[in-house]
Amino acid sequence: MNSPSSFASQKFDRKLARTAIGRIKSSLKKFDSVADINTFRQGYHDAYHVQGQQSGETDLLTAMLGVEKLNDIPALALVVDEGLSWNQVIDRRKAMADRLSAFINHHAAKAHFRVPDNLYVQCVNLIELVQPLAIVEDKYESNYQEMVQAKDEGRLIEEFHHVFDHLVGSENPEQKHVYRAIALHFLAQEDSLMTKVRSSPAWELLILEVGTIATRWINTGEPIKTWRGIMALSGMFRLGEIYAGHQLAQSLFYKADTTRIDKQLALEVIEMTFEQYRQRRAQVPVFAHGDSETDLYRNYNTIVVEAIRNSDDPVEVDRLTRNLVTIQLEGAEKRMEGFAACALCILTPDFLPLHGVDPENERLHELRHKISAFPDTEAWCCELATTPQIKSLKARFK
Repeated sequence: MNSPSSFASQKFDRKLARTAIGRIKSSLKKFDSVADINTFRQGYHDAYHVQGQQSGETDLLTAMLGVEKLNDIPALALVVDEGLSWNQVIDRRKAMADRLSAFINHHAAKAHFRVPDNLYVQCVNLIELVQPLAIVEDKYESNYQEMVQAKDEGRLIEEFHHVFDHLVGSENPEQKHVYRAIALHFLAQEDSLMTKVRSSPAWELLILEVGTIATRWINTGEPIKTWRGIMALSGMFRLGEIYAGHQLAQSLFYKADTTRIDKQLALEVIEMTFEQYRQRRAQVPVFAHGDSETDLYRNYNTIVVEAIRNSDDPVEVDRLTRNLVTIQLEGAEKRMEGFAACALCILTPDFLPLHGVDPENERLHELRHKISAFPDTEAWCCELATTPQIKSLKARFK
């Protein structure tokens, strides 16, 4: 099994290029969402290549990478996707889609190709399907496109039952069934499935099973399975699943491979998740177990504290501090263990009962020392420290 360190140093070479060319060929043949690019490929081949020579997939790969021929690739010294942070992967794939779109537009006339209005979307689809610079292909996009085609052919309910039968209760679930379950839920938001299916217990059970499997993958500690689980959680998070957002933020914060740890993205995810939680809890209970709610609060606390430590932007420090203390006080009012102490360590750092009892308290005292360098935030903390709510919290420690 490849380790994170070997991924981090591995470069994209001719062997991996041949694998990428094979993926391009397979995707163009299989998916309607990139059909026009396949038409261009044939036209480009007819215009530029002798019959029987390369069939055009190589040209598409070199266009994505911005080189003239395969022999130019080693000089680029491209680190494989697995050696980059996810934001770097996203940025690089966008650049590849830009280059491919420009290449097709440039050669369209000679290839006798009529450029479709959605060419760029098709280029993005192809990049996501192929993942040219990845060692291990993640197959979410291909499974999503297969579900789109099933929808167009009227087979979505049939696919739902197939996925359910192969996923729920399975001891060794396949990646494709997990991804298809997520795709089904996205397509259901477009009213592509009948209400009786979307309101059935089996429908809810299916997405819960996806969350369980994704978490299991992440907890293996194996780089490929961990990232596969993170991608599954990412899909569920985009569906608005609060549990998935909570787990995704935690995974990005410290469970992913070293190159894929992304504390800024973890912050964005946990803030969005907590906002969804606040909106939903006003209507219905969000968690079946109280421990899950406490875990969400603790996860928020951990990630935001770290974000404040790492920021020197006065506006960001102020925003994060106010939000953090508000959540800590909410947790304290709910009698969640440790939250009263967290709030008091930041708001009343001189409160002696919290000194010398817990290393985390000392770290929060240090955080308040940092916050004191930001006048507006410091003033807000000092004002809040004099309120009856804080006096009541202090009384718990006397």
